Amino acid sequence: MMTVKIVRSAKLKLRCSPEQHSRLLAVTTAYRDAQNHASQWAFTHGKTSSGIAIHKGCYADIRARYGLASQLACSVRDSVSAAYKTLWTMTKQSVARLKAAQGQVGRKGRLPRLYRGLDHAPVFKALTLDYHYGRDYSFKTGRQVSVMTLEGRMTLGYAGWSTHLEDLQRPDTEIGAAKLWYDRPKKQWYLLVAYTVEKPVVVGELKQVVGVDVGQRYHAVTKVIDPVGHGKITMFEGSSHRKKADHVQHLRTKLQAKGTRSAKRRLVSISARERRFTAQRNHVLARQIVDANPLALIGMEELTHIRERTERRSRPKASMKQKKVNRVRSTWSYAALRAMVTYKAPLVGSLVTAVDARYTSQTCPRCAHVSRENRPQGRERFACVNCGWSGHADVVGATNVGMKAWQWKLEQEFSGCLSAIPSREAEDVTLYDAEGGAHPAVEAEGSHKPATSVAGR
Repeated sequence: MMTVKIVRSAKLKLRCSPEQHSRLLAVTTAYRDAQNHASQWAFTHGKTSSGIAIHKGCYADIRARYGLASQLACSVRDSVSAAYKTLWTMTKQSVARLKAAQGQVGRKGRLPRLYRGLDHAPVFKALTLDYHYGRDYSFKTGRQVSVMTLEGRMTLGYAGWSTHLEDLQRPDTEIGAAKLWYDRPKKQWYLLVAYTVEKPVVVGELKQVVGVDVGQRYHAVTKVIDPVGHGKITMFEGSSHRKKADHVQHLRTKLQAKGTRSAKRRLVSISARERRFTAQRNHVLARQIVDANPLALIGMEELTHIRERTERRSRPKASMKQKKVNRVRSTWSYAALRAMVTYKAPLVGSLVTAVDARYTSQTCPRCAHVSRENRPQGRERFACVNCGWSGHADVVGATNVGMKAWQWKLEQEFSGCLSAIPSREAEDVTLYDAEGGAHPAVEAEGSHKPATSVAGR
């Protein structure tokens, strides 16, 4: 039996009077101004990301000029240091990509752009601040929380989701840092509390193995690896999500080209809309995958650095279609989906394991023949050039991912003795649209004849 630690975030709605609202507004404003002060100091002193250097240069000024408590002043230092470390990492990665592109012989097209994030000091705009448990904030009885302000501690009532509230009351829960956040449209203060809970998971008691293939045409395709019969296939298509994201991008482009004051106000109102919409889509998709597969070992692809490994055709006179393909690929949030599935799975007794993604879309699940020619022109149809077996390419990917997860499960149970091979037959296909609606789809996997295309694709 293994114990899985799950880090969750409780969103607590704070109940505050007008006077308390003003005190929270004052401390967050001072915190933001202190961040900008420290950011400008770090920029003028070699764009340093050293927390020690920022502390020595700014701590006294922050305490005297902005009236922040000692721990809040240290939080300012940490947030600015983290911001500069992120910018330096992105800059170094950009330089490495540029050098690699310049070293390629006969490379066609435009070189990647050099990241320019450190050309000016980072500016902090949000009315948020970080609290440390036991120093800046603590929980009281009667669902009350004590938070630090410029005038000392202040006790506020709060409300939230019952599951989060129960977890926070458990003695074995590890409560971490919190973020005070102001929702401008709703004019409401929230406290986002990070906490860790432990869930026991027994690998031997997992009833099934599920392979998950992620992509852009279909955000996820799941295949249950069943050794005694048929494995269920579920497909979550992403065309509806893509249409909404394209609409937001088109609206943003038009407003930026217009450039009037009203257009800029509209840009502010729709800022980060695509990001929030994508995060909501990933949360819903992760919940659907987890709820449909309780007590399961869920295998997902390890796709770290896939953007660097994937060829992006870019040239000075690239077509609008190619530019759209590049934008869609750059906004693919596969890592966020995997992270959400990983922390939601133990809540229903499941476990997520990352498997090697190499050749999962090019390997025949019947004869194990690996060839790029098995997927002609990278289309949806998979056709093995060795044995003639054909099927849906995304289902093949999910099958191969599930097979690797199955092998990992057997290694955990029998110390490397792989004595069983899952069935490769499948039926019972369900197709989900972006809104979560389900309807049957026709997919004859395991047939030598070309199967009917899913959802008319």
